[in-house]
Order: sequence, then structure tokens, then C-alpha cells
Amino acid sequence: MKLLNQQIIKNNNLKQLYNLIYQEPGISRAKLAKTSGLSKPTVSALIDELVKKRFVQDTGAMTHITTVGRKPNGLHLLENEHYVVAVCLSRNMVAAKLMDVCGCAVKEIDYLLAGDDTYVSASRQVFEKLREEAKAEKILGVCMIVPAMIDLERREIFSTTLEPGRYGKNGLLKELQDAF
Repeated sequence: MKLLNQQIIKNNNLKQLYNLIYQEPGISRAKLAKTSGLSKPTVSALIDELVKKRFVQDTGAMTHITTVGRKPNGLHLLENEHYVVAVCLSRNMVAAKLMDVCGCAVKEIDYLLAGDDTYVSASRQVFEKLREEAKAEKILGVCMIVPAMIDLERREIFSTTLEPGRYGKNGLLKELQDAF
């Protein structure tokens, strides 16, 4: 149990540091330690892990700093390295974006439903096209946006503006879950 708690704490600290770098590009390790309340060795070890996993880059000494002594290194998020696919379903259309973890849209696809297309088949098609842009292991997740009221207990849609004939036979949520 103790190991699990330590991993949760470590993951929370990694997220905190990542968010601080996002909020203040070029921040130094020393300022991260001061802002986060973590020790300098802890910050350094966690930042080394983020650099190794290619989420953060150390951009070297900050030349604009006018302090005495060694200039601190700036840290920035690494763009176009890890991604999330966002798929939005709307009436007769599936729109999708490949987003890097810095929030930049890398590629966008709009797919108009036609013939026997279902929302699930169209979602898979746009996902596969976007997946060609990034290696599969670099996609961290898929976000599905469905304009609907959902009964969470039954895991089913009870009201939506989507065209019902395009759901598929098992219900949209179940088929999306199975597809992804």
C-alpha cells in the first residue's frame, strides 16, 4: 500500500511541475522548487524524468538573467511529441483534432457521414487517419465529445441531437467504448 501511495504522490508532483512549466515557459528548476514547495533534489529528479520521457526540454542557460553566478537553465514543454485525439460528434458529421500536449492542433479532419456510415465507423476512420500523423505509442488518449444527456447508471444516452439511425445496433456509448 505504501508503494502505491508513493507512486500517487510522485505522479501528482510530476503533474504539478508540468503545469508550472506550462504556465511559465522558461522557468528554472530553482524557481520550480520554490513555487512547488518541493526540495531542489526532488524537482531535479522529477524534471530529469520528464526530460527523459520527452515531455519537457531543458533549453540551456537563460541569457537574459542578470544575476551573479551561474545562469539557470530554462525549461519548456516539448511540442509535437505526445498527443491526444479529440473526436466531436455532431449532426451528420464527425470532426477530429490531433492535439499535442501543449495544446497545439497538429491536424484536423472533418468527416461528413454518408450512406451506411455510423458515428462509430466514422470516428474510427478519422482516428486512424490522425494516428498516421503520430506514432501510436505517442497518443496518450482519445477524448470523445457527444452532444447528449447520458444516464450514467445505465451507461446509455437518453437524449441527443444526433441522428438515431447512425448509432449502430448496441447503442452509441457501448460501441464507442468497444471501438476505442
